[in-house]
Amino acid sequence: MITKKENSFQYLLPHYLIISLLLVVGILPNDLLGQSTNDYRSNGSGSWTNISSWQVFNGSTWVSASSYPGQNPGTKAVSIGNGNSITLSSNISNNFDSLTIGDGTGATDGLLISSNSFLNTMLVTIANGGSMKWTSNNTDLTLPSAVNFIIESGGVLDKSAPCNATKTLTIGASKYASCNGGGSGSPQSFQNVIDNGGVYTYDYYEGAIDVTGFINSCSPDAAYDTRGATPDKNAGSNWNNSGPKYNRWFKFTAPATGQ
Repeated sequence: MITKKENSFQYLLPHYLIISLLLVVGILPNDLLGQSTNDYRSNGSGSWTNISSWQVFNGSTWVSASSYPGQNPGTKAVSIGNGNSITLSSNISNNFDSLTIGDGTGATDGLLISSNSFLNTMLVTIANGGSMKWTSNNTDLTLPSAVNFIIESGGVLDKSAPCNATKTLTIGASKYASCNGGGSGSPQSFQNVIDNGGVYTYDYYEGAIDVTGFINSCSPDAAYDTRGATPDKNAGSNWNNSGPKYNRWFKFTAPATGQ
């Protein structure tokens, strides 16, 4: 049982039911697939929009980039590592698959927000060794409303002094400030994000992510996660796990044929 509108072509599924569907349509971790053409990685510290800050995978090897990630359509995964710090100070409007900050090798890898900026990606991960830091007041980083913003063990969302509400992260209609709000009110605090291991926008039925575009294709690696999940809605009549317990919500529109 998926929704009460069983005659509809649009369905909503909790996370643990959609896992098998996503595996069928071909989701495999990038660890197994290796790099993809148009993946980007940092090549030194510098501005996001400085092409010398980046290397791009051309299908067989890493080479010097001729554009920065998101400058043109078609960017895949973007990673910041090797002790590099990338400064973001503008809107990156073309979408890309994911951003990972941190490679876990010891040196700190950073994304520095120096002025109002926007990133058009659905997955941001601050991984082990990674740090996201605001270097100026009156500065906001905006991400799409359906983004998954993940903080892994060893990852740092910097909330250091001065404590004020002018260093902000905006995700859809929600705003988070460096240390304002204490987890309630508007904006909430970075500490609230840290405590939850990130921001997951598909925790509730009403925020279900449309995965129609992934039919017969792949999502970004580790795009979906149950950490911090909460239960909502009623259990299906055939469930026997005393749930729901920790669900995430997805929706897709089934094509008339071909599945």
